[in-house]
Amino acid sequence: MKRIFRHLSLEEREKYFAWKAAGVSLREIGRRLGRPHSTLSREVKRNAKYGREYIPCLAQNKADKRGERQRRKAPLKSPLVFLYVRKHLREDQWSPEIIAGRLPIDFPGNFVHFETIYRYIYSSRMKRFDFRQYLTIK
Repeated sequence: MKRIFRHLSLEEREKYFAWKAAGVSLREIGRRLGRPHSTLSREVKRNAKYGREYIPCLAQNKADKRGERQRRKAPLKSPLVFLYVRKHLREDQWSPEIIAGRLPIDFPGNFVHFETIYRYIYSSRMKRFDFRQYLTIK
């Protein structure tokens, strides 16, 4: 049976915090929450670093921020990268390899792999723009 992954909710984090303060073991807390004890162990490691106390609401805020940051890192989601790729494909007729190599030089801190550009060009989301016509070898 395949398990479906779910993030800990704020309520589960608060229950963990209360039970841990009451001296309940990690395995028992896991049983009560219906979660593996390793999930709880990772949760504490991730959110109570450097000897800081685990605080449920701060852990929830950190988890939310990590989720937002992860989604923003998706390829070509940055307007800067998308516009750079579009401009150089259309106007300069650069290959995705050249674009991927030039991007970090022109805009340090930004990068994209040429395979990502190809995948984005051939994906269904790009049918609206149809950048395939700008590729040198079709």
